[in-house]
Amino acid sequence: MSTATQFREGRLTVSEVMTEKPAIIPLGTSLVRVADILSKSHFRHGLVSNAEQQIIGVVSSDDVLRHMADWTPEDSEHWESKTVESVMTTKFIAAAPSADAEDVAPLVTSSSIQCVPVLEGGHLVGLLTSHDLLLSWNRLTPVLREASTDCVTDLSNRSTFNRRLAEEWERSSRVGAALGLILIDVDHFKTINDSCGYATGDAVLQMVGACLRRHLRSYDVVARFGGDEFAAICCGCELEDIDVPI
Repeated sequence: MSTATQFREGRLTVSEVMTEKPAIIPLGTSLVRVADILSKSHFRHGLVSNAEQQIIGVVSSDDVLRHMADWTPEDSEHWESKTVESVMTTKFIAAAPSADAEDVAPLVTSSSIQCVPVLEGGHLVGLLTSHDLLLSWNRLTPVLREASTDCVTDLSNRSTFNRRLAEEWERSSRVGAALGLILIDVDHFKTINDSCGYATGDAVLQMVGACLRRHLRSYDVVARFGGDEFAAICCGCELEDIDVPI
């Protein structure tokens, strides 16, 4: 919405709407292409659609930058094979028909929609209506990231790993690409916790996570599977290509 949006007597009114629409990114779009689309968009987020043109998720420029921070020209072929679904923060379970801003604006300006703004630190983070609560995606992103990340190592957690494994397995089966899986555990980790304390144990886990992140490729999926167990999905490599880093 533009700066002409006003809130008065419990109603939000809009005198004009944005003419530029957010990018619609089909499933299967390569990360290189996603990065190019978002770099040219007015919006920091793109909407991901399926084959039926239904919106099923959101991807942000931050998601892409975080995954492609270590990109090198030598990795370009691998990044072309990575698709938008590998960096989606979440997927919507159900999709609804898309609605243009032009369709919504008349409802708002005619006061057909009554809402109360939800403010946090002077910033609008949501709109409350009698039937629903609409939250800012920027406000939700940290919560979703925390839910998908292990708090000790900052690697993906088990649920995220399981989802990504299912996605990569389906993709590798479809295109006939190899898929490597590495399982790692720390020897005598219980002894470390018992003799040195849990803070030291966490420090060991953080060092192992940093080692895996440093030695595996930037586009591999690395996760803390649970306790002292780690796992990694290595896409597009044969058994002889895998060199366990620790």
